[in-house]
Amino acid sequence: MVKFSTLRHALVCLALTASLSASMELHATAMSESVYRALEGIRDQVSQTHYQEAHTELKKLLKDNSRLSSYERAQIWNLTGYTFYLQDNYPQAVTAYKEVLKQEDLPEALRLSTGRTLAQLWFSTGKYKEALEQAKAITANQKTQDTSLNVLMAHCLYQLKDYKESAKVIQLTIKASDKPKEGWYQLLRANYQTLEDFPAVEKVLEEMVTHFPKKEYLLALSAIYSQLEKPKKQLVLLEGVFESGQLDSEPHLKALGTLLLQQNLPIKSAQVLSQSLKAGYMEPSLDNLRLLAQAWLQAREDEKALDTLDKAAALDSSGKSSLLIAQLHLRSQQWTQAERALKTALSKELNDQPTAQLMLGMAQYNQKKYQDALISLKAASNHKKTRTSAQQWLDYTKMEIERNMEKL
Repeated sequence: MVKFSTLRHALVCLALTASLSASMELHATAMSESVYRALEGIRDQVSQTHYQEAHTELKKLLKDNSRLSSYERAQIWNLTGYTFYLQDNYPQAVTAYKEVLKQEDLPEALRLSTGRTLAQLWFSTGKYKEALEQAKAITANQKTQDTSLNVLMAHCLYQLKDYKESAKVIQLTIKASDKPKEGWYQLLRANYQTLEDFPAVEKVLEEMVTHFPKKEYLLALSAIYSQLEKPKKQLVLLEGVFESGQLDSEPHLKALGTLLLQQNLPIKSAQVLSQSLKAGYMEPSLDNLRLLAQAWLQAREDEKALDTLDKAAALDSSGKSSLLIAQLHLRSQQWTQAERALKTALSKELNDQPTAQLMLGMAQYNQKKYQDALISLKAASNHKKTRTSAQQWLDYTKMEIERNMEKL
């Protein structure tokens, strides 16, 4: 949820203090000397956090209601509201500020400042509808844009789940400002995110990374590019974050490695993944090791792929890693190593047993282990997937056995 921060609370407090002080000083001549001095004394009590004594004195002043002018009553209620606000007693503060607005012939500045304060207090107490109506009432009579009230209205609309209108209001506020604030963009993004308008989220985040190039926004934009299936944009962004030394989370590093592979850049992919594993940013899990091995394989770095697959095989109960090791050894005609890896694969929960049996028979054939090859190839020939190839190798094996028999 998007809410006002503690800093905003402090700023409201400062604004109320300044408004109260300026109002009393500018209009001191509109009050009797006794009321003015009494209010000054109460202000001193409030500044020293003697709130109970201040309330007692304010009530005394209000008892003499018949002698007070409308303006004097307004200032007494104004100070009462401010005192309650400092005590975090927002309901009582609201009641006091509403009394201010009931007074006749209020100076415009006091009416506006009180209206603003009420809007902020209603927002703070979760009465978003009242806060919105109060802010609208003020801005309706103003010729120029009131940025702070526009932002307040956008927050109210967000809390009232009118996300489209909230986005519209905060978007206009951003456009009208020479220096939009980060929080405004955060609110705009939250609205579009809730509406699941991801192209709009993309535009907002692209502006945010321009004005506020924080890692969290860069990574959020990366996620949106992924969601919108824009891999090239996502790759450029993640590469930039990686090169700047800010990319240290496993999901994003894995995403970068995968994107590089998809864009036919296996060497870069392998470098990113191996560096991340070495630095401890990625766990040496089976999935991560398989991805790195795939990168080395596509880069035709067989030795590095084998080294990675050996580590993966130790974690792999499926036997898939051992099967890949065997394929590499077969490719380089390392028959003994291939046979060892295939037996390891077959001892595990390997789904593709027929292919492993066929490859094992081939490795054994090339080592002239013809009797062993017959057993492996016969097993492979019992499966539709490998039947044809297994039968051909069986024929070769039988021929070799017969040839060897003739020599004896």
